[in-house]
Amino acid sequence: MTGVVQSALGNLPELFFGIFALRAGLVGVVQAALIGSILANVLLVLGLAFIVGGLKHGTQRFSATAPG
Repeated sequence: MTGVVQSALGNLPELFFGIFALRAGLVGVVQAALIGSILANVLLVLGLAFIVGGLKHGTQRFSATAPG
């Protein structure tokens, strides 16, 4: 239940920040905040997933034929 609430409400502060900044005409600030959020998710979350997966399962190999 906590995960559902977190995923639903976790981005509310960023959303409010973006709305107020756009109303104030700070488009560059909103763009920088969105890029920072995307980079943080890609680098931090995905990187941690790779590290934890590597620690738990050892060397990971991905088959190119499976997704096809």
